[in-house]
Amino acid sequence: MRAEELLDAILELGPTVKAAAVYPGSGEPVFRLRTGADQRSAVGGEYWEEAVVNPTLLDLVRRCGAARHEGLEHLIIRYADCWLLLIPFDKGHASITFQPSADPIPVIASIRSLCERHGLGFSVASWDRG
Repeated sequence: MRAEELLDAILELGPTVKAAAVYPGSGEPVFRLRTGADQRSAVGGEYWEEAVVNPTLLDLVRRCGAARHEGLEHLIIRYADCWLLLIPFDKGHASITFQPSADPIPVIASIRSLCERHGLGFSVASWDRG
């Protein structure tokens, strides 16, 4: 996977995309902020958010989704200054931050497709009830 190319492609989806990150599940997350975007949210926190916070959130919601709702496709969080879209993959995740006035839902399929073309495999977690 060439994370830099993937992040460039995600940022090219439009000006409502503020930032994007990919965490492959181990090693270092790769983070890209749109040129001219507010730098305050990116100072020092992106590593911990991508390597600890977002994987923990996804694990909790994935467990609930697998047990009760047949899986998890994505998670959308509304912060005061942005929308955060988290898309889990077999190993790791992609996270995309949108302007607060944006609607992230219409671009989810495009982002998932870009991620898959760059080597991130997607699978909906399920729970064997048998």
